[in-house]
Amino acid sequence: MIAEPGQAPERIDCYRPEPFHPAEWLRHPHMQTIYGEVMPRPFNRPDHAAWEAACKREELALPDGDRVVVWTHFHPDDTGRRKPVVVHFHGLEGSADASYQRGLSSKAFAAGFDSVRVNFRNCGDTEHLARRFYFGAHTEEVVAALETVHRDFGFERVYGTGVSLGANMLLHALCDWGAQPPAWLKGVVAVSAPVQMAMAGEALKSGFNRIYDIFFLRALGAKLRKKMQVSPGGADLLPYLERMRTVRTLAEFDEFITAPLGGYENAAHYYRAGSSGPRLGDIRVPALLIHAEDDPFVPFAGLQMHAEAIAANPWLATAFTRAGGHVGFVADRRAPVSELWMDDRWSENEAIRFLRHADIH
Repeated sequence: MIAEPGQAPERIDCYRPEPFHPAEWLRHPHMQTIYGEVMPRPFNRPDHAAWEAACKREELALPDGDRVVVWTHFHPDDTGRRKPVVVHFHGLEGSADASYQRGLSSKAFAAGFDSVRVNFRNCGDTEHLARRFYFGAHTEEVVAALETVHRDFGFERVYGTGVSLGANMLLHALCDWGAQPPAWLKGVVAVSAPVQMAMAGEALKSGFNRIYDIFFLRALGAKLRKKMQVSPGGADLLPYLERMRTVRTLAEFDEFITAPLGGYENAAHYYRAGSSGPRLGDIRVPALLIHAEDDPFVPFAGLQMHAEAIAANPWLATAFTRAGGHVGFVADRRAPVSELWMDDRWSENEAIRFLRHADIH
Protein backbone atom coordinates (compact mmCIF):
# COMPACT_ATOMS: atom_id res chain seq x y z
CA MET A 1 0.00 0.00 0.00
CA ILE A 2 1.03 3.61 -0.59
CA ALA A 3 1.69 5.42 2.66
CA GLU A 4 -0.52 8.38 3.47
CA PRO A 5 1.18 11.79 3.89
CA GLY A 6 3.01 11.82 7.21
CA GLN A 7 2.82 8.03 7.57
CA ALA A 8 6.18 6.22 7.61
CA PRO A 9 6.46 3.88 4.60
CA GLU A 10 6.78 0.27 5.73
CA ARG A 11 8.12 -0.71 2.31
CA ILE A 12 11.36 1.17 2.97
CA ASP A 13 12.08 -1.00 6.00
CA CYS A 14 11.67 -4.22 4.02
CA TYR A 15 13.72 -3.12 1.00
CA ARG A 16 17.17 -4.67 0.67
CA PRO A 17 19.52 -3.73 -2.17
CA GLU A 18 21.25 -6.45 -4.16
CA PRO A 19 25.04 -6.62 -3.56
CA PHE A 20 27.34 -4.84 -5.98
CA HIS A 21 30.20 -6.92 -7.40
CA PRO A 22 32.45 -4.58 -9.40
CA ALA A 23 34.05 -5.87 -12.57
CA GLU A 24 37.51 -7.24 -11.73
CA TRP A 25 39.28 -4.98 -14.20
CA LEU A 26 37.37 -1.90 -13.01
CA ARG A 27 38.30 -1.88 -9.36
CA HIS A 28 39.77 1.63 -9.43
CA PRO A 29 37.24 4.47 -8.90
CA HIS A 30 38.53 6.45 -11.89
CA MET A 31 38.20 3.38 -14.12
CA GLN A 32 34.59 2.91 -12.96
CA THR A 33 33.82 6.58 -13.54
CA ILE A 34 35.42 6.89 -16.97
CA TYR A 35 34.23 3.55 -18.34
CA GLY A 36 30.65 4.29 -17.40
CA GLU A 37 30.84 7.65 -19.19
CA VAL A 38 32.81 7.10 -22.38
CA MET A 39 32.53 3.48 -23.49
CA PRO A 40 30.03 2.79 -26.31
CA ARG A 41 26.97 0.99 -25.07
CA PRO A 42 24.62 -0.98 -27.31
CA PHE A 43 20.86 -0.70 -26.98
CA ASN A 44 19.95 -3.56 -29.27
CA ARG A 45 17.82 -6.01 -27.30
CA PRO A 46 14.17 -6.63 -28.28
CA ASP A 47 12.96 -4.62 -25.27
CA HIS A 48 15.18 -1.72 -26.42
CA ALA A 49 13.46 -1.76 -29.81
CA ALA A 50 10.04 -1.34 -28.20
CA TRP A 51 11.37 1.46 -26.02
CA GLU A 52 12.87 3.26 -29.02
CA ALA A 53 9.68 2.86 -31.06
CA ALA A 54 7.67 4.54 -28.30
CA CYS A 55 9.96 7.61 -28.18
CA LYS A 56 8.40 11.04 -28.73
CA ARG A 57 9.82 14.56 -28.38
CA GLU A 58 7.90 17.09 -26.29
CA GLU A 59 8.59 20.68 -25.21
CA LEU A 60 7.60 21.85 -21.74
CA ALA A 61 7.08 25.51 -20.90
CA LEU A 62 8.59 26.74 -17.63
CA PRO A 63 6.93 29.46 -15.52
CA ASP A 64 9.40 32.11 -16.71
CA GLY A 65 8.79 31.41 -20.41
CA ASP A 66 11.85 29.24 -21.05
CA ARG A 67 11.28 25.82 -22.58
CA VAL A 68 12.90 22.43 -22.05
CA VAL A 69 12.80 19.32 -24.21
CA VAL A 70 11.75 15.93 -22.84
CA TRP A 71 11.62 12.53 -24.51
CA THR A 72 8.62 10.38 -23.60
CA HIS A 73 8.38 6.60 -23.85
CA PHE A 74 4.77 5.62 -23.20
CA HIS A 75 3.56 2.06 -23.70
CA PRO A 76 1.18 1.96 -26.69
CA ASP A 77 -1.45 0.12 -24.66
CA ASP A 78 -1.36 2.72 -21.86
CA THR A 79 -3.58 5.36 -23.42
CA GLY A 80 -5.38 5.77 -20.10
CA ARG A 81 -2.08 6.41 -18.30
CA ARG A 82 -2.76 3.67 -15.76
CA LYS A 83 0.86 2.58 -15.59
CA PRO A 84 3.30 4.35 -13.28
CA VAL A 85 5.81 6.69 -14.91
CA VAL A 86 9.46 7.46 -14.11
CA VAL A 87 10.90 10.92 -14.82
CA HIS A 88 14.69 10.98 -15.27
CA PHE A 89 17.03 13.92 -14.51
CA HIS A 90 20.65 14.03 -15.70
CA GLY A 91 23.88 15.39 -14.24
CA LEU A 92 26.09 18.44 -14.84
CA GLU A 93 26.50 19.06 -18.57
CA GLY A 94 24.74 15.82 -19.38
CA SER A 95 21.52 15.43 -21.32
CA ALA A 96 18.56 13.15 -21.81
CA ASP A 97 20.75 11.20 -24.26
CA ALA A 98 23.44 10.37 -21.70
CA SER A 99 24.16 6.65 -21.52
CA TYR A 100 22.88 6.37 -17.96
CA GLN A 101 19.67 8.21 -18.88
CA ARG A 102 18.99 5.86 -21.76
CA GLY A 103 19.83 2.92 -19.52
CA LEU A 104 17.49 4.00 -16.73
CA SER A 105 14.70 4.87 -19.13
CA SER A 106 14.87 1.65 -21.17
CA LYS A 107 14.97 -0.46 -18.01
CA ALA A 108 12.01 1.38 -16.51
CA PHE A 109 10.08 0.77 -19.73
CA ALA A 110 10.98 -2.95 -19.76
CA ALA A 111 9.97 -3.23 -16.09
CA GLY A 112 6.46 -1.96 -16.88
CA PHE A 113 6.79 1.79 -16.29
CA ASP A 114 6.26 4.58 -18.75
CA SER A 115 9.28 6.87 -18.91
CA VAL A 116 10.24 10.52 -19.48
CA ARG A 117 13.83 11.69 -20.04
CA VAL A 118 14.29 15.38 -19.21
CA ASN A 119 16.83 17.86 -20.55
CA PHE A 120 17.63 20.71 -18.22
CA ARG A 121 17.68 24.19 -19.80
CA ASN A 122 20.16 24.49 -22.67
CA CYS A 123 21.09 20.79 -22.54
CA GLY A 124 20.79 18.42 -25.47
CA ASP A 125 21.29 21.21 -28.06
CA THR A 126 18.41 23.31 -26.73
CA GLU A 127 20.24 26.58 -26.02
CA HIS A 128 17.86 28.42 -28.35
CA LEU A 129 14.85 27.57 -26.16
CA ALA A 130 15.97 29.21 -22.92
CA ARG A 131 17.16 32.59 -21.74
CA ARG A 132 18.41 31.35 -18.38
CA PHE A 133 20.86 28.63 -17.37
CA TYR A 134 20.08 25.69 -15.13
CA PHE A 135 21.53 25.88 -11.61
CA GLY A 136 22.16 23.23 -9.00
CA ALA A 137 20.36 25.37 -6.44
CA HIS A 138 17.24 25.85 -8.57
CA THR A 139 14.54 23.21 -8.90
CA GLU A 140 12.18 24.80 -11.45
CA GLU A 141 12.86 22.24 -14.16
CA VAL A 142 12.49 19.35 -11.74
CA VAL A 143 9.20 20.57 -10.30
CA ALA A 144 7.81 21.62 -13.69
CA ALA A 145 8.62 18.27 -15.29
CA LEU A 146 7.10 16.26 -12.44
CA GLU A 147 3.98 18.43 -12.30
CA THR A 148 3.52 18.36 -16.08
CA VAL A 149 3.77 14.58 -16.17
CA HIS A 150 1.03 14.42 -13.55
CA ARG A 151 -1.21 17.29 -14.65
CA ASP A 152 -0.88 17.37 -18.44
CA PHE A 153 0.13 13.80 -19.26
CA GLY A 154 -2.36 12.37 -16.76
CA PHE A 155 -0.25 10.09 -14.54
CA GLU A 156 -1.34 9.45 -10.95
CA ARG A 157 1.77 7.47 -9.90
CA VAL A 158 4.90 9.47 -10.65
CA TYR A 159 8.43 8.40 -9.76
CA GLY A 160 11.78 10.06 -10.36
CA THR A 161 15.45 9.27 -10.80
CA GLY A 162 18.29 11.76 -10.58
CA VAL A 163 21.96 11.28 -11.38
CA SER A 164 24.80 13.39 -9.94
CA LEU A 165 23.77 17.08 -9.97
CA GLY A 166 20.28 16.08 -11.13
CA ALA A 167 20.04 13.78 -8.11
CA ASN A 168 20.85 16.64 -5.75
CA MET A 169 18.31 18.88 -7.51
CA LEU A 170 15.66 16.17 -7.16
CA LEU A 171 16.44 15.74 -3.46
CA HIS A 172 16.40 19.53 -3.09
CA ALA A 173 12.85 19.61 -4.48
CA LEU A 174 11.76 16.92 -1.99
CA CYS A 175 13.30 18.94 0.84
CA ASP A 176 11.39 22.03 -0.30
CA TRP A 177 8.11 20.09 -0.26
CA GLY A 178 8.97 18.76 3.21
CA ALA A 179 6.01 17.32 5.06
CA GLN A 180 3.56 18.13 2.23
CA PRO A 181 4.82 16.46 -0.96
CA PRO A 182 2.38 15.92 -3.84
CA ALA A 183 0.24 12.84 -3.25
CA TRP A 184 0.99 11.60 -6.77
CA LEU A 185 4.79 11.58 -6.23
CA LYS A 186 5.43 8.05 -5.01
CA GLY A 187 9.22 7.60 -4.85
CA VAL A 188 12.64 8.65 -6.14
CA VAL A 189 16.19 7.38 -6.52
CA ALA A 190 19.27 9.62 -6.23
CA VAL A 191 22.54 8.29 -7.68
CA SER A 192 25.89 9.87 -6.71
CA ALA A 193 24.26 13.08 -5.48
CA PRO A 194 26.55 15.98 -4.41
CA VAL A 195 24.52 16.71 -1.30
CA GLN A 196 27.38 18.96 -0.09
CA MET A 197 28.22 20.89 -3.25
CA ALA A 198 31.23 22.71 -1.81
CA MET A 199 32.94 19.37 -1.16
CA ALA A 200 32.66 18.45 -4.82
CA GLY A 201 34.04 21.82 -5.83
CA GLU A 202 37.07 21.30 -3.61
CA ALA A 203 37.62 17.70 -4.69
CA LEU A 204 37.74 18.69 -8.36
CA LYS A 205 40.69 21.01 -7.77
CA SER A 206 43.34 18.39 -7.14
CA GLY A 207 45.09 15.34 -8.57
CA PHE A 208 43.52 13.31 -11.35
CA ASN A 209 40.20 15.01 -10.61
CA ARG A 210 41.49 18.00 -12.59
CA ILE A 211 40.69 15.96 -15.70
CA TYR A 212 37.01 15.99 -14.77
CA ASP A 213 37.26 19.65 -13.81
CA ILE A 214 38.67 20.55 -17.23
CA PHE A 215 36.00 18.46 -18.95
CA PHE A 216 33.17 20.27 -17.15
CA LEU A 217 34.79 23.66 -17.62
CA ARG A 218 35.21 23.20 -21.38
CA ALA A 219 31.63 22.02 -21.73
CA LEU A 220 30.30 25.00 -19.80
CA GLY A 221 32.48 27.40 -21.80
CA ALA A 222 31.19 25.96 -25.06
CA LYS A 223 27.62 26.31 -23.83
CA LEU A 224 28.22 29.94 -22.88
CA ARG A 225 29.59 30.69 -26.35
CA LYS A 226 26.71 28.92 -28.07
CA LYS A 227 24.13 30.76 -25.99
CA MET A 228 25.74 34.02 -27.06
CA GLN A 229 24.87 33.09 -30.63
CA VAL A 230 21.44 31.43 -30.44
CA SER A 231 19.79 32.17 -27.08
CA PRO A 232 17.21 34.88 -26.47
CA GLY A 233 19.14 37.76 -24.90
CA GLY A 234 22.43 36.08 -25.75
CA ALA A 235 24.24 39.39 -26.13
CA ASP A 236 23.80 39.97 -22.38
CA LEU A 237 26.28 37.16 -21.79
CA LEU A 238 29.21 39.00 -23.37
CA PRO A 239 30.70 40.21 -20.04
CA TYR A 240 30.64 36.64 -18.72
CA LEU A 241 32.24 35.29 -21.88
CA GLU A 242 35.04 37.82 -21.49
CA ARG A 243 35.50 36.79 -17.85
CA MET A 244 35.67 33.18 -19.01
CA ARG A 245 39.12 33.92 -20.46
CA THR A 246 40.59 34.04 -16.94
CA VAL A 247 38.62 31.13 -15.41
CA ARG A 248 40.72 28.01 -14.84
CA THR A 249 38.59 25.76 -12.61
CA LEU A 250 34.95 24.83 -12.18
CA ALA A 251 35.03 26.50 -8.76
CA GLU A 252 36.13 29.75 -10.41
CA PHE A 253 33.39 29.34 -13.02
CA ASP A 254 30.85 29.06 -10.20
CA GLU A 255 32.39 32.07 -8.42
CA PHE A 256 32.47 34.47 -11.36
CA ILE A 257 29.75 33.19 -13.70
CA THR A 258 27.30 30.72 -12.13
CA ALA A 259 26.78 32.66 -8.89
CA PRO A 260 26.10 36.11 -10.43
CA LEU A 261 23.93 34.64 -13.19
CA GLY A 262 21.91 32.76 -10.59
CA GLY A 263 21.54 35.69 -8.20
CA TYR A 264 24.01 34.45 -5.57
CA GLU A 265 26.67 36.48 -3.76
CA ASN A 266 29.46 34.05 -4.61
CA ALA A 267 30.20 30.35 -5.13
CA ALA A 268 30.05 29.63 -1.39
CA HIS A 269 26.54 31.11 -1.23
CA TYR A 270 25.51 29.11 -4.30
CA TYR A 271 26.87 25.87 -2.84
CA ARG A 272 25.10 26.42 0.49
CA ALA A 273 21.81 27.20 -1.23
CA GLY A 274 22.04 24.15 -3.49
CA SER A 275 23.16 21.49 -1.01
CA SER A 276 20.37 19.11 -0.03
CA GLY A 277 22.43 17.36 2.67
CA PRO A 278 21.46 19.52 5.66
CA ARG A 279 17.76 18.96 4.92
CA LEU A 280 17.65 15.25 4.06
CA GLY A 281 15.79 14.68 7.30
CA ASP A 282 12.87 16.72 5.91
CA ILE A 283 12.11 14.34 3.03
CA ARG A 284 8.72 12.65 3.18
CA VAL A 285 8.78 10.74 -0.11
CA PRO A 286 10.25 7.22 -0.32
CA ALA A 287 13.81 7.73 -1.59
CA LEU A 288 16.80 5.51 -2.26
CA LEU A 289 20.26 7.05 -1.99
CA ILE A 290 22.91 5.24 -4.06
CA HIS A 291 26.53 6.26 -3.53
CA ALA A 292 30.00 4.75 -3.70
CA GLU A 293 32.41 5.32 -0.84
CA ASP A 294 35.22 5.72 -3.39
CA ASP A 295 33.46 8.36 -5.51
CA PRO A 296 36.45 10.43 -6.67
CA PHE A 297 34.89 13.89 -6.85
CA VAL A 298 31.59 13.73 -4.97
CA PRO A 299 33.00 12.66 -1.59
CA PHE A 300 31.04 10.12 0.41
CA ALA A 301 31.90 12.29 3.40
CA GLY A 302 29.11 14.62 2.27
CA LEU A 303 26.57 11.92 3.15
CA GLN A 304 28.45 10.79 6.25
CA MET A 305 28.02 14.30 7.67
CA HIS A 306 24.29 13.62 7.77
CA ALA A 307 24.37 9.93 8.69
CA GLU A 308 22.24 10.37 11.81
CA ALA A 309 19.52 12.31 9.97
CA ILE A 310 19.49 9.75 7.16
CA ALA A 311 19.26 6.81 9.56
CA ALA A 312 16.50 8.51 11.56
CA ASN A 313 14.34 9.26 8.50
CA PRO A 314 12.12 6.23 7.74
CA TRP A 315 11.47 7.57 4.23
CA LEU A 316 15.10 7.07 3.21
CA ALA A 317 16.77 3.85 2.09
CA THR A 318 20.45 3.58 1.27
CA ALA A 319 22.60 1.50 -1.06
CA PHE A 320 26.14 2.56 -0.18
CA THR A 321 28.92 0.53 -1.77
CA ARG A 322 32.67 0.42 -1.18
CA ALA A 323 33.41 0.67 -4.92
CA GLY A 324 31.68 2.13 -7.95
CA GLY A 325 33.27 5.51 -8.62
CA HIS A 326 31.05 8.36 -9.73
CA VAL A 327 27.92 7.06 -11.53
CA GLY A 328 29.97 4.04 -12.62
CA PHE A 329 28.78 0.94 -10.76
CA VAL A 330 29.83 -1.39 -13.58
CA ALA A 331 29.35 -4.91 -12.26
CA ASP A 332 31.05 -8.18 -13.09
CA ARG A 333 29.08 -9.63 -15.99
CA ARG A 334 29.18 -13.00 -14.30
CA ALA A 335 27.24 -11.62 -11.32
CA PRO A 336 23.68 -12.96 -11.28
CA VAL A 337 20.75 -10.70 -12.13
CA SER A 338 17.14 -11.29 -11.21
CA GLU A 339 15.41 -9.78 -14.26
CA LEU A 340 15.89 -10.12 -18.02
CA TRP A 341 16.08 -6.33 -18.45
CA MET A 342 19.04 -6.02 -16.09
CA ASP A 343 22.65 -5.77 -17.28
CA ASP A 344 26.05 -4.90 -15.80
CA ARG A 345 25.05 -1.33 -14.77
CA TRP A 346 24.18 -2.09 -11.15
CA SER A 347 22.95 1.35 -10.06
CA GLU A 348 20.44 1.47 -12.93
CA ASN A 349 19.21 -2.03 -12.10
CA GLU A 350 18.89 -1.13 -8.44
CA ALA A 351 17.11 2.16 -9.14
CA ILE A 352 14.35 0.53 -11.18
CA ARG A 353 14.15 -2.42 -8.81
CA PHE A 354 13.57 -0.02 -5.90
CA LEU A 355 10.88 1.93 -7.77
CA ARG A 356 9.07 -1.25 -8.74
CA HIS A 357 9.28 -2.43 -5.13
CA ALA A 358 7.81 0.90 -4.02
CA ASP A 359 5.01 0.68 -6.57
CA ILE A 360 4.08 -2.87 -5.62
CA HIS A 361 4.08 -2.14 -1.90
